[in-house]
Amino acid sequence: MADIYHNKNGDAAVIAASGTQSSKVHVGDYCRGSFRTPTLSGTAFTFEVSNDGTNWDTLRDAAGAAIAAVTVASNKNYRLPQGVFSYRWLRFVSGTTEVADRIILVFLGSGAAS
Repeated sequence: MADIYHNKNGDAAVIAASGTQSSKVHVGDYCRGSFRTPTLSGTAFTFEVSNDGTNWDTLRDAAGAAIAAVTVASNKNYRLPQGVFSYRWLRFVSGTTEVADRIILVFLGSGAAS
């Protein structure tokens, strides 16, 4: 039987000017993904996750420790941490207040990576 792949391209998470938290992205049943940074003020992202899109917590490892911040640069592609796929919703948190609206493109997929 052939593998079935489903991809969701180009969802956007927006960090508003003077903010650090992005809008939420629905991860749903996807199992892998990546994101593309815009021009940024900050140099690191952490991630918040939720199962209901309302109550948020810092992404943590199996032992309960917060996942370390991911160092990011402007206009680059990065893989999402695998742990986000255990939840329904994702938010990005910039380590620095952004001076303008920032649109982070998010790409999600299911099935084997191509």
